[in-house]
Amino acid sequence: MFKILFVTIISCFFLNYVNLRTFCFMRPNITIGVTGSSSIYKTCHLIRILIKKFNIKVIMTRNATEFITPFYFEVLTGNPVLTDLYHKQDKSYHPHIAFTNEIQLFCIAPASSNFLGKLVNGIADDALTTSAVAVLPSEIPCLIAPAMNSKMYGHPSTQNNLNILRKWGYKIIEPTLGNQTCGYYGIGRLSEPEDIATQIFDLLI
Repeated sequence: MFKILFVTIISCFFLNYVNLRTFCFMRPNITIGVTGSSSIYKTCHLIRILIKKFNIKVIMTRNATEFITPFYFEVLTGNPVLTDLYHKQDKSYHPHIAFTNEIQLFCIAPASSNFLGKLVNGIADDALTTSAVAVLPSEIPCLIAPAMNSKMYGHPSTQNNLNILRKWGYKIIEPTLGNQTCGYYGIGRLSEPEDIATQIFDLLI
């Protein structure tokens, strides 16, 4: 009797462990790119929402690390954060490929004007831009959520870059109207995390 009970308990434990591991393994993979912006705190909230359903990796520009440390995103996601092309924690010779390989969605939030210009012109000079040009919007959903000063957002070059990206198949999550950190009032605020998350859920769930 004791042996039967012991085997039953062990079997239940093993099955629950396997199911949990399978669930974690089967979660869709998302890579989130982060550029330098005072709205980066919204990205943290976005990850808190998404982590319940997805496995998330983060790629940061050097400017982004001036606003928040990579360690914070590592704590939120449970994964290493890529900040340069010579990532010490990634054993791959091509970390920008490793961070975008076998993902189901690529999202840049916030996306600066600088990043938009680089992506449109194929300039790949850091971890994020190199990763971005390694992902094709014709193969997986690629979302871009701009955030910048309202005058920068309204500049013809910025609008031209956004129009080109739309034609290429990128989904632009429009910034919102409101007070900005720089003191201006206008369009350029990063869309709310809940709104970005909703669009991601609609695409993957």
